[in-house]
Amino acid sequence: MKSRSKESKHKDWELVRLGDNATFLKKLSLSRDQMTPGGEVSYLHYGDIHVGPRYRLNAKTEPMPTIKSTDQGSAVLLAVGDLVFVDASEDAAGIGKSVELTDVPPGGVVAGLHTIAVRFDKSLLADGFKAYLQEIPAFRSHMIRLAAGTKVLASTKAHIASAELLLPSPDEQKVIAKALCDTDSLIDSLDALIAKKRDIKQGAMQQLLTSKTRLPGFSGEWALLLLSELVRFQNGYSFSSKDYRQKGHQLIRISNVQNGKIVLADPIFVDVPQDTRFQQYILSESDILISLTGNVGRVAKMQLDHLPAALNQRVSKIAPKNLLNLSNDFLYHALRSDVFLNFVIGSGEGAAQQNTSNAAIGKFPMRLPPSLREQQAIAEVLSDMDAEIDALVARRDKTALIKTGMMQELLTGRTRLI
Repeated sequence: MKSRSKESKHKDWELVRLGDNATFLKKLSLSRDQMTPGGEVSYLHYGDIHVGPRYRLNAKTEPMPTIKSTDQGSAVLLAVGDLVFVDASEDAAGIGKSVELTDVPPGGVVAGLHTIAVRFDKSLLADGFKAYLQEIPAFRSHMIRLAAGTKVLASTKAHIASAELLLPSPDEQKVIAKALCDTDSLIDSLDALIAKKRDIKQGAMQQLLTSKTRLPGFSGEWALLLLSELVRFQNGYSFSSKDYRQKGHQLIRISNVQNGKIVLADPIFVDVPQDTRFQQYILSESDILISLTGNVGRVAKMQLDHLPAALNQRVSKIAPKNLLNLSNDFLYHALRSDVFLNFVIGSGEGAAQQNTSNAAIGKFPMRLPPSLREQQAIAEVLSDMDAEIDALVARRDKTALIKTGMMQELLTGRTRLI
């Protein structure tokens, strides 16, 4: 059914009921332990939609579980342009999540457990555009409103079929889809470049922090010392909720210490007493912090825009005992290495929640260049790599933000491309 919306600001957009233009395809509900490695038919599991590629799926090239063709039963083989939704989500963000197939393998692919496969009339939804159906505000609000359940939010065929949406013509849909797809491709290329740069940096760390590769102009034997011989540890203070304020010192907790970053989401502020005993808990720029509980071994460095700040319990500050013998920047990069992280994880105790201590961390055997100048040179190389990665991440995040704005404009008709 198609009917012209008299209230539409866009006289050439049409109000459609999705179910009048859709065929729901029979799926195959098998668990992962029922898969057959090397089977002829690919199997699209709902979990792979939740965590897999955004919007589109090339089932011909994407690694997927498989089944024997004899296990296909009455399940319908999917075709290019078919849209596959998840029918369950643990939170609202996953409701209505779907992928549009852009290619299929020779043996075919079937929709699997907790999915809803739909084949729409192409005169209603053009290939490419239907991938963004999940981002149309009216569709999202419709699906969220109808989602049922407590721990798991459910979507059904009826929910999808009953959605009524204002849609542009297929020709305009194709133009919109191309604009959004081009932006997605840019984001994907930036993600790939960021991953490559991170791998390169890890390789550089493995070489430069172990003396396997020396920078030009440096020689001499490296020392092998326990970390406790080189640094001082300072644990945080056990601030309680009665210390919380509307402003003051940002409290740096375990959740704020991520790998290489201080993340200041959900800020808590405390009023640090003027007593000199509390001054040791006030943080400064370039202080190095490490998590001692949960995901132990996460290391980050304070920046100027994080201040003023105070250190909470179960986070430790690590500082060189003598800056003439140990560069703070070199120490930071050494503590972010996989070698150190694996050591800290190995030193942790506890089943439900892992814990470590300054004493355990202090036993880390650290390799140290013979001169402060070489330490600084190594740190500069690795810091430059971090800066390059950070710039790419910022560009990627900005592009993703632009893409979000594009969807809000193009999928609602506020901005027209034709």
